[in-house]
Amino acid sequence: MEKKWMEYAVKISKENAEKKEGKPFGAVIVKNGEIISEGVNEVIASHDPTAHAELLAISRASRKLGTDDLSDCELYASGEPCPMCLSAIYLANIEKAYFANPAEGNPLATKAQYIYKQVGLPNEQRENKLIHMPVED
Repeated sequence: MEKKWMEYAVKISKENAEKKEGKPFGAVIVKNGEIISEGVNEVIASHDPTAHAELLAISRASRKLGTDDLSDCELYASGEPCPMCLSAIYLANIEKAYFANPAEGNPLATKAQYIYKQVGLPNEQRENKLIHMPVED
């Protein structure tokens, strides 16, 4: 864990917010003391609700390294990852992910907190349902 990587993630998140191309979130992937990739929130610019900083950084790191296993990397994020980004962190096998700003009390993370609560509920109690629809061969 190195403070300079977190400071850099926060710096790029602020720069992104100033450009008004996305929300103030930034993330960097570090391997062996070197930044492998970075990402900023591009939701507004791309009209893509999945264009989160962490997802973009993970995707870029995977392409650069030629693997989906980032277990030898660390992620530094300006904000606490939302459920979608946390899932990607698990899928990429990133064992250590650091964040600067917690989601609780952050007005920009209201939806993330709602989703965390929803995914903890049984499917029948969720507002958005997953419906099994088998197809015969």
